[in-house]
Amino acid sequence: MFHSDSFIQNGNQEVRVETCTSALMDGDRSDCGLISYELMTLATQVLGDQETARTWFHAPAIGLSGAKPVDVLKNEQGNARVLELLQRMQYGVYC
Repeated sequence: MFHSDSFIQNGNQEVRVETCTSALMDGDRSDCGLISYELMTLATQVLGDQETARTWFHAPAIGLSGAKPVDVLKNEQGNARVLELLQRMQYGVYC
């Protein structure tokens, strides 16, 4: 469903940024290129399936002070915040 587009620096890490195909978002390409393959994969693991993960990226998150994860993914700092939140959710450290 994803194909490689480009790479960005996320701190000391190079992160592959993915763009989605038209089939992935059923015509809604508003978050194409914002959600990296790694973030979508982790969100899918944490939340159980890709549809739930995709929905989560568009819903307000308490761990992001009520911001939607997709809205936070505007820069490296935002990517790091979403990654940290998903890792905290994965390990049950959600306080």
